Amino acid sequence: MSQPEAAPDSGFASFQLGLDTELVFKVESTVFGLPRSQLMASEFFRDMLSSDHIGSPEEGTKENPINLEAVTLSQITSFCRILSCRCFEARPELSLEQWSEALHLATIWGFEHIRSYIMRTLETMALKPIDIIQVADACGVVEWLHPAYAKLCAREDSLTAEEGFKLGFRRYAALVEIRESDLRQRLVDMRTRFVAPSSGISFVSGPVCRKECCNPQPEVSERERRFLQRISAAAELRADDQKTI
Repeated sequence: MSQPEAAPDSGFASFQLGLDTELVFKVESTVFGLPRSQLMASEFFRDMLSSDHIGSPEEGTKENPINLEAVTLSQITSFCRILSCRCFEARPELSLEQWSEALHLATIWGFEHIRSYIMRTLETMALKPIDIIQVADACGVVEWLHPAYAKLCAREDSLTAEEGFKLGFRRYAALVEIRESDLRQRLVDMRTRFVAPSSGISFVSGPVCRKECCNPQPEVSERERRFLQRISAAAELRADDQKTI
């Protein structure tokens, strides 16, 4: 993988091509090369390389790079850091935004192995549910949405206005309704635990402490499973209707 270096006083990037034949691209004011051998793992680039236009020797060179539109320099930099990482090397130290940028490009360009690697990496991170939802929205990872919704519903803290902005009105309203429905059901369940004999009020026996310290929760709690059932039934939360790339 070529490493871009700023050319003095030019505003562009220059670099030495590696041993592998590279196709040269331009994003914003930076040019860089991607090895053809790695590009062949992408359906998008396989189609590009098989076209008569790109197949000409003048295209994809340092003198005549291929412009990648709708791609930012930050996105391509994050993607290249992962593309150049070897299996025996340590995982790149990237921010959540950088991992998300790389996942976005891996998705739209059809790099399935890289996409799977990034998804596995993100799944090991302790991400907030709203962060998971945003990445899933941006990169088309619909299988992450319902479990993240369930975690939002199951937590004790209320949904915030900022989260509502990120979710959008329809999803926010649907999740609020599911949380309120669950609260109403819990209040009904609590009332059934009361017994009011003539001698006075007593409680049906049960655990004194319900906090996590005394009741460790599994990775997916029973409460989250109940929320998943309600989420699956909500038309506003259908995964195939959500915002994707």
